[in-house]
Amino acid sequence: MRRPVLRRVVKWGGGAVAVVLVILFAAGWYLSGLIGCRGFEVVPKVQDIEVMSVGDGEITLHATGEANECGQVSDDWMEDGPWGIEWDGGYGHVGEVMSLDETGGVVVREFRVLEGNPPAGLTTRLKHPYPVDPARAYGIAFEEITYEMELGPMPAWLTPGDDDTWVIFVHGKGSQRTEAMRMLKTVHAAGMSGMAINYRNDPGEAADPTGKYQFGLTEWRDLERAVGYALDNGAEDVVLVGYSMGGGIILSFLYESSLAGNVRGAILDAPMADFGATVDSGIREFGVPGFLVQLPLVFASVRFGIDWQGMDYVARLEELRIPVLLLHGTEDQTVPYGIAEEMVEKRPDMIRFESFEGARHVKSWGTDTDRYEALVGEFLARVTQ
Repeated sequence: MRRPVLRRVVKWGGGAVAVVLVILFAAGWYLSGLIGCRGFEVVPKVQDIEVMSVGDGEITLHATGEANECGQVSDDWMEDGPWGIEWDGGYGHVGEVMSLDETGGVVVREFRVLEGNPPAGLTTRLKHPYPVDPARAYGIAFEEITYEMELGPMPAWLTPGDDDTWVIFVHGKGSQRTEAMRMLKTVHAAGMSGMAINYRNDPGEAADPTGKYQFGLTEWRDLERAVGYALDNGAEDVVLVGYSMGGGIILSFLYESSLAGNVRGAILDAPMADFGATVDSGIREFGVPGFLVQLPLVFASVRFGIDWQGMDYVARLEELRIPVLLLHGTEDQTVPYGIAEEMVEKRPDMIRFESFEGARHVKSWGTDTDRYEALVGEFLARVTQ
């Protein structure tokens, strides 16, 4: 009698194990697919908004856009902080949230017209809070230049200055060189030339041979060509500024490039310095138990050839040879705040860490603009004196 019972127990136990394995495989496959699509595919995360009405000092917006093919949609429309909207013949400054109906996708925000008048029914997207080039934003003269990278020509803005140190801006994943506007006024006031670059996989530009973002593993070579352009055109040395993935690109450049010795300092705003740790944090937010978090990362590595170790620039911080100003918001939901804390713990001798209470991903400038710009100005003065 015991043998039939034992066989049934073994059979049931084996079936349960098989079910668990199937569930784990399905979960790992699904989550690794999200990692591949949302992390590496060149798919913009945007949100169309409709102008419903414009009143005295306020604007009512309706979020109308749908999720992209990776299931992502931007929630910038309901985030506090300064933004801008553009229309034919005009630009407006979108400020703090006054009221919000998240379910209905409607928000009332402070609003100030800079140029023209926005028409009701206009469909647009939130942008940098000032017009989209340095001249319109700050009255700073600029040139549209081209630098050569290994995949072909690449455009950049150049705002000329008198100092022989240039500042090169590297925007984040899926963003634009308008991110440079956060510091460009400060850089210009310091008499430095500013070069805001594009790089591979930017809209309309050459794609990486993999067709995917590489979080600095290949993009650093585009930055190297930009630094080379600066050195060939009057710069004695450079300061590098990176936002989000742009920070990872800069760290990769500093570790890999023969031109790293020409860098006097770097400013990193919420840098994507360890993409594996960032993905790990995102998976935990899905409610995946800690002991299973590594499973989708392993699946993603096999499916998409992801080099998690190569994208961990925190692990190589002992190679850092220049001073760094590190800026990070405490409510960053994209790049974990803990990565910045780990960075300064590893290199307190080279990294000055300034946190911004309540700021989300690369929103420190909008949270406290005066303090942000003062920190940048102080750092530039220190590394160039």
